[in-house]
Amino acid sequence: MIKIKNILQQKNGQIMVGVVIILLLMSLILSVNYFSLNGLNVFLYYRETELEKVFALAESGINRAIFELNQNTGWTGTTEEILLGEGSYEVSIIDLGNEKIIESTGYIPNKQNYKFKRTLKATATKSPGFSSFRYGAQSGFGGIELNSNAIIFGNVYSNSSILCYSNSYISEDAFAVQTISPSNCARGQSATGSQPIPLPEFNRNYLIQKAESGGIINGNISYNSGINYLGPKRINGNLTLNTNATLIITGPIYATGTVSLNSNSIVKLDDSFDIDGTVILSDNTISVNNNTQILRHRPILQIMKQ
Repeated sequence: MIKIKNILQQKNGQIMVGVVIILLLMSLILSVNYFSLNGLNVFLYYRETELEKVFALAESGINRAIFELNQNTGWTGTTEEILLGEGSYEVSIIDLGNEKIIESTGYIPNKQNYKFKRTLKATATKSPGFSSFRYGAQSGFGGIELNSNAIIFGNVYSNSSILCYSNSYISEDAFAVQTISPSNCARGQSATGSQPIPLPEFNRNYLIQKAESGGIINGNISYNSGINYLGPKRINGNLTLNTNATLIITGPIYATGTVSLNSNSIVKLDDSFDIDGTVILSDNTISVNNNTQILRHRPILQIMKQ
């Protein structure tokens, strides 16, 4: 019996050792898998972050190209790699006449030793209707007047003077051939004695045709309240937006009479324009009264008097 007992104890001991070894192996395997998965997650997060950065660098090149082409349509791209943040970008332009193909490539950390690279392409086309508009407001020799509480967001250029009345101001810089009154009208810099520059070129007949494509209204149009949609449309008469009314532009508008935007009214573009823009064109006076808002976000809304 004693021998049998010893044999059983030895076997039980061997079984326990085997179980412990198996448990240790399983724990080791699970630990290796955990750290492998955790390391993979860290790598994937790092890769995703760097890809977002290099995408932003390529986008910066596109934005740079659009800015340069608006200043000079003959711009051909960057002459060397442009360092920016943690990486760099370079831009090339292919001229196809009416179109410019923009190709921008971002690199991290640089072109020569890049670990991440991303190339974006965009097509720039000059609108047949109107040229690029560089300022929040620009006037000819009639000058610019801001009535009480009026605000122009952006830069302003006047071939005459700029006058700002009670609580009105320009959010950025102001440039005038003659005077700017008061001198602190602009929150940025104020520069008088500037050289006259031509107003943006636009194809009047093209814009009128686009407006007429949506129909012709004979008589005055007036909106007294609420949210209203209009365009494309020709109005043989006046367009009036009264107090607290909102007008959302859905296409070019041409008014043969006056355009009156009264106190607390709002004019803005429909979201369908995305990055494009349109105009309100008038043959007569354009009156923008107290607290009126003309919203110019990503799309471009120009209000022009012929």
